[in-house]
Amino acid sequence: LERSLEALARCVDAGKNSALGLSNFTSTLIRTAHQIAPISAVQIPFSLAAQRAEEDIACCEELGISVIAYGVLAQGMLSGKYTPESSFPPDDRRSRLPHFQGEAYRRNIGGVQRIKTLAILSRRTAAQIAIRWVLDNPAVSAVLVGAKGPEHVEENVGALGWRLELRDRQEVAQHFAVRH
Repeated sequence: LERSLEALARCVDAGKNSALGLSNFTSTLIRTAHQIAPISAVQIPFSLAAQRAEEDIACCEELGISVIAYGVLAQGMLSGKYTPESSFPPDDRRSRLPHFQGEAYRRNIGGVQRIKTLAILSRRTAAQIAIRWVLDNPAVSAVLVGAKGPEHVEENVGALGWRLELRDRQEVAQHFAVRH
């Protein structure tokens, strides 16, 4: 890590890169890396279904590092398109993800029902609520959200320009599986 970051820092100094970023680093490694070379951004998986990253995000906030969240819709789960009966074949990566398995999946689908209720009450979509929940974390600078077509892009953009009430943010988060 030290040699790699030192080499990348030399690239920044030479004007070949404008900044350094990391992906999937824990808070311990983020701190270590930031001591070696200034880190500008960290890409972290973060969503209602994957809240474990809050410690890593807090570390970035403390160090002044931008957070780019990915997996914000938890591979489509938080958009509301799956049911308790949905299943995923072995060649589908969702079959291997913890938030799509067993009791965690059942609890997460229950949480999605709460998102859907909040979406109806606020005249939003479930995807917009899930994206907004991530964006409302003050340390998150940007989210990476997939879109299969223009309609998804338009829907996702609907998560901008408003905020969730704190009570709604807290209430919806508690309905998801234990942090992992």
